[in-house]
Parts: sequence; structure tokens; C-alpha cells
Amino acid sequence: MFKRLMNYLLPDFRFYAVEGDGGGADGGGDGDGDSGGAAAAPGRPEGLEESFWDPDRGEVRLDSLIKSHNDTRKSVHEKEEGIRERMMSELQSGRPDTPESYEIKELGLDNVPDGYEIKFDDDDPMIKMWRDMCFQNNSSNDQFMEGIRTWVTHGLETRVDPEAEQAKLGENGADRVQRIELLIGKHLKDQPALANALADTLQTASSIEAMEKLLEGVGESRLPDIGEGGFQGALTIDSLKEMMRDPRYSGHGRTKDKAYIAQVQAGFQKLYPGKASI
Repeated sequence: MFKRLMNYLLPDFRFYAVEGDGGGADGGGDGDGDSGGAAAAPGRPEGLEESFWDPDRGEVRLDSLIKSHNDTRKSVHEKEEGIRERMMSELQSGRPDTPESYEIKELGLDNVPDGYEIKFDDDDPMIKMWRDMCFQNNSSNDQFMEGIRTWVTHGLETRVDPEAEQAKLGENGADRVQRIELLIGKHLKDQPALANALADTLQTASSIEAMEKLLEGVGESRLPDIGEGGFQGALTIDSLKEMMRDPRYSGHGRTKDKAYIAQVQAGFQKLYPGKASI
């Protein structure tokens, strides 16, 4: 009676008979004993493949599930490795065998001034760094050359034309430049490395004008006599030749002093106006 009532009220609710003293196997009696019959086995969880379910035991086949999971991971990893290897092979197909194998070819630039020759030094740290960077990024030689052209183009666009800068200083531009060079030589004659470093920064008209203001501020308001910059005694061709034997003029690399060389050139121009200096 109770079962029929509950089935009417809850038609989707299932009742299973449980074996016991108080009722038949079909659950038709209302005896006082426990219900009779065996409990139903659990069903396969939703979403679980049938191959991983053991219906006899009513449980998941863990061994099969774990093995399938590991096999799937291994297969995915192998596919990823295969894709990675193919991509690396394609990326490296145009890359030279070594960084040193990158070749600097014809630039093909239209903005190179007439008479201007562009040369490259394989020992230049910038070129070596660019070769290493291209190799690490699997770049082709064409991509390497794109970087070289960009570098050269930037250099051409930002290069300083000494004659044009000197012209900006007026008719006595050459004298003003020479004055600064002589003063550098005067104050830094015992420190050629510093003199050269300072001279390298004075490449434009504005830098010369700035240095003039600075020197005038410390009392240097006139072009010093040639002797003050390093000439000994009277200015003669012999005194100039003596200066030319100095390592600051005739040496190599860091021993050379740009300011000192300018003094010698200024001496020749003073002795021989209008003639080309040595």
C-alpha cells in the first residue's frame, strides 16, 4: 500500500524490494519485518567511456583509464615535438652554418654621397654582435643585410659634414675651429687620450660655439700664440719638423693626439698661408 502511494506521488522514484521477514519478494505485503530483496548495483558515471567501466563489479577500470591517459599525453607530446622540429627546420633552412658565414654584400643604397666609400671591418664589435644575434634568431643572410643597410643609412643621415659645419661659423670658421683645437692641446697636452675624446665631441658648429663660451668664461678670450700650444722658441720649418717627430704626431693609435696634430697643421698654415698642411 505504501509503495503504491509513493509511486503515485513520486512516479520517477524507484523502489527495490529488500529480502526480510516482513514481506514478499514482490513487496506486496505490509508486514512488520524488514523489506526483502538485494540493493541495485551503481550505474556507470555520466561522461565515462563504456570501455573504462566494469559492469560486473560496478566500478571504474582504473588501470585502463590511467594507461589511456598516459598514452594520450605521450602522443600529444610526440606531436608537439614533431611540430617543433619541423618549425625549427624551416626557420633554419635559410640560416648560414655559423655566425661568421653571414656575408656583407652590395648595399644598394641611393643616398651615399659622391666620393664617399663605405668599408666594413670584420673585427668591428658591432658587426660581430649583429652576426651572433642573427644566428641565434635563425635569420637568413638577406635579413642580416637588412640590418646592415639600416645601420649604414642611419650613419649617413646623422653624419657630420665638417666643411658645412665650419661654414656655419662664418668666414673665420677655420680659425675658430683651430683656436679650440689649440686650447685643447694647451690644457691637455699631457693627457692625449682626454684631448682626443674631447676633440671627438666637437664636430658641429654649435659644439664649437658652446666650447668658445665655456673657455671665455674661464678667461680664454683670445687665440693663443702658436708657441703657447707646444712650439719651442721661434716658429720655423725646423721646429715644425721637430714636432712631427713627436709620437703625438707620428705615432699610431692612442699615442696620436688630434689637438697636437692640429697645432702642427696650424704652424704650417701660419708659415705658408694658402698652402695645404701636412
